[in-house]
Amino acid sequence: MNIIFEDLYINSNTNGDCQIYSSDELINLADNIRKANGRKYTIADCDGEMYYNFYLDYDTEKRKLDLKFTVIGGDEDNEEIYSIVLTKEDKKEMMWELIKWLHKNVMS
Repeated sequence: MNIIFEDLYINSNTNGDCQIYSSDELINLADNIRKANGRKYTIADCDGEMYYNFYLDYDTEKRKLDLKFTVIGGDEDNEEIYSIVLTKEDKKEMMWELIKWLHKNVMS
């Protein structure tokens, strides 16, 4: 899974989230998750009136990492939050991508 981080938000001493660029791969995953949950409209159906915010949610104390998205502008599920299931390998890859992003954007 190709992930491009955009912004980092620290919510407390142990958790926060990183906004992720909305790639075609992530949009397709989100559309399929919403369809599986009975939603009939996808991004392509909404002519720019609906979009997704993707983010990687983390908790360092619980050692938890979740990929989530929020639907913005959806008639059926506006502001509803969904999770994208990640394999252990996906999580490991995302952690390394996040470390590279932090090194480039925070440490430099």
